[in-house]
Amino acid sequence: MSDVETFVKKISVFFKDRSVVRMLIKVENDLLRTQILSELFKRIEVNDPSYDTFEIDKNGNISIDTIRNIKEFLSYPPSFSSRKYVIIDEMTLMTPEASSAILKVVEEPPEFSAFICFSSNLNGIFSTVKSRFSIFKPYIDPVESVIESLKVENSEVEDVLRTDLALAMNYKENPEMIRKSLKDLEENPVKCFSKSFKDRSYFMLPAAAERILLTVDVKNISKCFQSLQPLFDEEGSQKVIDVFFNSALILCEDMVIFNFTSYWKDLGRKSYSVYYSKMKAPSEEFIKRISTVKHGNISKDLLIFWLLLNFAILKKV
Repeated sequence: MSDVETFVKKISVFFKDRSVVRMLIKVENDLLRTQILSELFKRIEVNDPSYDTFEIDKNGNISIDTIRNIKEFLSYPPSFSSRKYVIIDEMTLMTPEASSAILKVVEEPPEFSAFICFSSNLNGIFSTVKSRFSIFKPYIDPVESVIESLKVENSEVEDVLRTDLALAMNYKENPEMIRKSLKDLEENPVKCFSKSFKDRSYFMLPAAAERILLTVDVKNISKCFQSLQPLFDEEGSQKVIDVFFNSALILCEDMVIFNFTSYWKDLGRKSYSVYYSKMKAPSEEFIKRISTVKHGNISKDLLIFWLLLNFAILKKV
């Protein structure tokens, strides 16, 4: 179940009885608002298929005339549904006059009323208005939110996209380019990392670094290291260290969960289990060392070799 589905499942209980619903939901972007509304009305439609809505979108300021239209919409009961739903896409667009007027509408609405309101900035709403609503601040993983909108059919591609928000966003904007990069990643992750770094396509670096660490072993470590060495003479080479060590910590966390808990089935990136099943769980000492060693007075190439070597040793013989 996605973050959006989990959140909507929680708030949908408010629609089960006959009392007035007044909810104000903080959202970070239009995509998230659209996803929440879509999932919510899927649930509402089950018991209220002929639902009646009045939506105010984000086309300029919300005037007092718009609030009067809401009042008129709620002045008579629904003909074929159990409720009438008022949806306001961005509450901060209300003028001061509209804010005062909405107070009266929300305070004593008909029992069939449901107000589903959104805002990206709760501080931009009058406190007197906010006090009339139940406020929800859902945690929605931005990566999952983007991936859900992409409708990617290949689960392995989905799992790679989960590596980084920028990668998922670039896939959304230019899927053909990212598909080519993902093909390069499958064929030669070291080459993919080097090319992405030189081209400043930094969104591919975390996925490539993870794949290198997952596939490096005692047989290919020398070739892998030699291919990465030239990057340390490039401008911005500290980014190579940062990406590799951040990726290493993420993989270690996943491997600990995979080896020692039953939560793996609830996590994303299930296709990575193919790699984790061939690796020993990292020790607590090793994970602590990853967190601290890069801050020591050690050359960049030695740091990367140390990391590659330790991940090679994790591979089961």
